[in-house]
Amino acid sequence: VTMQGLPSGDMYEGQEIQITTSLFGKMKPQDYRIVVTHLSDETREFRSTEHGNGVKSWNHHGRVEATPGGARLVDDIEIDAGWMTPLVVAWANILYKARHKPRLQILRERGALTE
Repeated sequence: VTMQGLPSGDMYEGQEIQITTSLFGKMKPQDYRIVVTHLSDETREFRSTEHGNGVKSWNHHGRVEATPGGARLVDDIEIDAGWMTPLVVAWANILYKARHKPRLQILRERGALTE
């Protein structure tokens, strides 16, 4: 998915983000809206509600949990895309697996990842 219009900097509670998305960068760009409904540095979690591009609702709860070896990022997502829900869920699984390696690289570059 390509996204146009993403803001730079840290997200914040109450932030409303209006972007366009395009599957593989080939499909016609579609409007997509993200609202950060909760953000806590103390509990290391956020919640957002999203919709657009055929998705009725995409409710995202992301958090960082402590582990014996450091920490892990957990994403819980509830998706409603009507009859397309199984396809969107399958796509979300592919998307989140694909972005795991780049996230690890960012952590390595920041010196925040020890292996």
